Amino acid sequence: MGILKGARTGLLLLLTAGPILVFLFLYTFGKNHFELDTYPLKRPDFCQFQDTIPEALLFIDSNNPSKQISQKAFSQQKERLRVFWEKISSSPVIVPIKRIDSSDRLASTIPNGLVYQKAEFWLSADTVLEIQSAKGLSRKRLPAPPRAFLFDKNQNLRGVYGLCIGLSVDTLMLEYKILTDH
Repeated sequence: MGILKGARTGLLLLLTAGPILVFLFLYTFGKNHFELDTYPLKRPDFCQFQDTIPEALLFIDSNNPSKQISQKAFSQQKERLRVFWEKISSSPVIVPIKRIDSSDRLASTIPNGLVYQKAEFWLSADTVLEIQSAKGLSRKRLPAPPRAFLFDKNQNLRGVYGLCIGLSVDTLMLEYKILTDH
């Protein structure tokens, strides 16, 4: 009887102490690490922007929106982003994308948001890119306009997001929080 009682006590201690020991081990030696995708593009190769980037830069491409996308969905997602940035008291610098036209070529100063000619393929709806994700190299199709291009303070492209797709906007908000430590 005494051996059985001792075995039960030992088993009970093991069952209660086991999870605590696992928690302490992971808390001490574990690392919570989230890595964003890396796109093969730097901001100076993509779009004109003359000021410094404090935390993040968001280029908005709302040109040639797809006929399938409703203006109402776009407005709803823009409002969600506005509320999100107000809630965390932080916002990226937001610049609308401009396409090259004859007046821009003749202008003495290049406006912010002007896409460089060699980067025009990034604005195609069917562009497929090789990116470096947390899982390794993968291929990703860029969303159709309206969309946003998020650059970090080191001028690396960190994501391209469809602005009419709720899940894509959720991803933008999460990745912005990760980039800016909010």
